[in-house]
Amino acid sequence: MKFKILLLIRKFVIFIFWINKEFYFSLRRKILANTNKTNKIILVKRNGQRIYNPKIKNLQIEFKGCYNTVIIHEPYWFNSLVTTFYGSNNELVINENVRVTKGLRLAFGEDGQIIIGKNSALYNVIMSLRNTKNSNIKIGNQAMFSYNVEIRTSDAHTIYDINTKEVLNPPKDVIIGNHVWIAAGAKIFKGANIPDNCIVGANSIVTKAFNDENSIIAGTPAKIIKRGVNWHRCATYEWDSYKDFV
Repeated sequence: MKFKILLLIRKFVIFIFWINKEFYFSLRRKILANTNKTNKIILVKRNGQRIYNPKIKNLQIEFKGCYNTVIIHEPYWFNSLVTTFYGSNNELVINENVRVTKGLRLAFGEDGQIIIGKNSALYNVIMSLRNTKNSNIKIGNQAMFSYNVEIRTSDAHTIYDINTKEVLNPPKDVIIGNHVWIAAGAKIFKGANIPDNCIVGANSIVTKAFNDENSIIAGTPAKIIKRGVNWHRCATYEWDSYKDFV
């Protein structure tokens, strides 16, 4: 008799656990479904019409938070664009004629914004706002990024003073101007400001704000090595065909 009672109790406990488990996962699915409804992908057509939550080829987006917005303007060309929204209240804006080759990977934290200006080209680039709040990356028009470029607005982890507990490495925005060329392997870190018509040398590490337009910025850490320059997308051997038009 005692054995039967114990067996019934065991079955009852298993049944209650099963109900709670099903309830938990059902509730979780509903919460995620409702949360994802607050995230929006907006395609802006050439005539200004807005299409909500369209299917865009080679665009992969994962929403882990809520109230995130992606705005993409036509025309565009994406070989591979992967974006993860780890937090909420973020915005990604990709303006007209942005070309992504060999992949662009974006990561968002909380309340952040990434803006990519029109007529820009990116070749295998990483941009990260992860582990940040109220952090931004703003890129002007006609920017050109070579391969293996990284842009980050934080160190990802906290460094603090052992006496005061003050944070010593808070995140800072990254601002890149119009018609800026970032060469292969360059790293653009928090607080960087690159003015219009500048060139960042290959494998350089930019850690501060610069003010002089039309400069070459290079080195580790980067500094201005030449002023009074500009650049063109043509190859050097083609320059004679273009120089009278710039």
